[in-house]
Amino acid sequence: MRPAASARTWTAAALLTACLSGAAAAHRHPAPAGLCNGPDGNIWFAETGADRIARITANGAVTEFSAGITRGSSPADVSGGPDGNIWFVESHSDRIGRITPRGIVTEFAKGMSRGARPTSITDAPDGNLWFTESGTDRIGRITLGGKVTEFGVGISRGSIPNRITVGPDRQLWFTELGGDAIGRITLSGKISGVRRGIARGSEPFDLSRGGDGRIWFTQAAANQIGRLSASGSVRYFHPLAPHTGPAGITLGRDAALWFTEAHANRIGRITLHGQITEFTAGIAPSAGLGDITASRDGYIWFTEERADRIGRLDRRGKVVEFAL
Repeated sequence: MRPAASARTWTAAALLTACLSGAAAAHRHPAPAGLCNGPDGNIWFAETGADRIARITANGAVTEFSAGITRGSSPADVSGGPDGNIWFVESHSDRIGRITPRGIVTEFAKGMSRGARPTSITDAPDGNLWFTESGTDRIGRITLGGKVTEFGVGISRGSIPNRITVGPDRQLWFTELGGDAIGRITLSGKISGVRRGIARGSEPFDLSRGGDGRIWFTQAAANQIGRLSASGSVRYFHPLAPHTGPAGITLGRDAALWFTEAHANRIGRITLHGQITEFTAGIAPSAGLGDITASRDGYIWFTEERADRIGRLDRRGKVVEFAL
């Protein structure tokens, strides 16, 4: 990886994505990352450091799967697919994986560039899975049959595409961690981006569709939550405390956006009007909060990458942690 890009990737790894630096793999602890709702009603996640995919029930029962996953591959993110399976990225082996609800794994490597370092994955309206390639500054698409197509025209060198999601316009949107931009790619592969209004060095990290038809995103280095309108205008709300490190963000069942504060060890909630509430009680010290998602029953689930736990927050703000 290019020296400049490597330096920025390590900054992000210090927040939550240990798989990009190799630290999790070296220590061989679970280091949970990535969360999604599975077709079986459970929450599925990756264990970056242990090369496993796992699921957790609403009551906290964890099942882990490792058979068929390449050792040292560092699974980094997961997404439910339209085929009823869970798809995941393998950051260190440059592969996309698929696991059935029963735990049968298939890996796909053909068509993926060497050094791609796939980082984030999501299902899309076209029936395919789309993913970011942080190592080659590309966006990838994989069909349910395993055919990979890569798109790079329109993404600047060193941009480091990080997280990807489907926007209100049913197209794909992604953060550029090194390019300080929010990118957009159509289902036909045309790429554009928004840089105006996004400060240099702010490190846009994760993003989510909001219930207001806009894209909401975290800025890890600037300690802010931003909102991007359909016209391309960016608005920021009252800054978080210094060194907060907002990371993952998701749309909750209550129409608010929920996010993790990796450095501050808190879960945050921001309404569509910008009112922020933070929760910290019940979270283990220096847990390394990372990814976050809302389950169908209204709970907020999040990863604790340093503490090797999955956390769950209920409507009253009560946190329960489940050790891996």
